[in-house]
Amino acid sequence: MFDSRCLYSDAGDLNVHGKILTASCLMRGDNVSICELESTIGKMKTKNSGAFVEWIPDNMMNTICKVPAYQSDISGTFIANSTA
Repeated sequence: MFDSRCLYSDAGDLNVHGKILTASCLMRGDNVSICELESTIGKMKTKNSGAFVEWIPDNMMNTICKVPAYQSDISGTFIANSTA
């Protein structure tokens, strides 16, 4: 989700061109585990800590929808407000 190739805008690499102020991770699927999602997003946020502002401590919200997307077992959407 944090890969610059997955961004819908032309902001580029968020570790270089800006920082994420707030973000939301929306996952859809009938077999998505809340614990697994929280730990995975936590690891990704720690790995990409340079992309987040440090003065907003809890700036990411995670949401799970148990209804799967059309013709897909699992899907994810990442929405972010950045300074880029």
